[in-house]
This record gives sequence, C-alpha cells and structure tokens, in this order.
Amino acid sequence: MKRIINPTQLILFVVFILVFSCKKDNLGDNTCNVKDPVKDLAWMRNDINYINSLIPDETQFFAIKMAKYKGESVFYTIYCNPDYDPAYPIRNCAGETIGYYGEILPVDLLEQMTIWKSANCVCAL
Repeated sequence: MKRIINPTQLILFVVFILVFSCKKDNLGDNTCNVKDPVKDLAWMRNDINYINSLIPDETQFFAIKMAKYKGESVFYTIYCNPDYDPAYPIRNCAGETIGYYGEILPVDLLEQMTIWKSANCVCAL
C-alpha cells in the first residue's frame, strides 16, 4: 500500500498550522496613536511603576482596563480590594480624567479589555 503523505510532509504541515494559527496578543484598536498603551504612554508607565512599588499585599488588587467611550480610547485602573469601594478615574490618552467609573456607566464603556494586571493580581477580570 502506498502512503499518501510522507512523515516529513506531515511534520511540515503541522508546523505550518501551528505557526499561522497562533494569535499575537492584541491590545485592540486604540485612538492614542501608539502601538502599546502600557509601554508607550508615559503617564501609564508612571502609574504602573507606582503600583509595583507598593507592598505585595497591595499590588495584588490592581489591574488596568482599556475601553472605548464616545469613539475614543479610555483607561481606568481597577482596585479590587474588597475592603474598599473606590471611584476609578477614567482617563483619556493624555492621562486627563474625563469622569469616574459609575458616573460614566459601564454599559457606555465599549470593548472593555484588561491591558495590564499586577503579577500577583487576584481581581476577577
């Protein structure tokens, strides 16, 4: 009986499928004219550096989300410590506060995605 595919062809086929089926991490479309807001927005890097400077018992409660609000990218830092009920400032690409989570309704924040979380994050995202 003759083989239809030899082992070398099979291996090349599997490698091809694996390489081209893997998705790259996608931070979604943003209107900030940057490739990666976490790395490219100075104010966000400063916030993350501050969070990372806290004691581990505190850093575990932080994450940053990106969403669309009125067609523009916005960002807000989640602080999910169950002992507190903070008001999350919602900021634009420049880092300016445009409102607060709750004041700006969650249903108005479209395409929400977590773009950063602390290494030991316990938040249910």
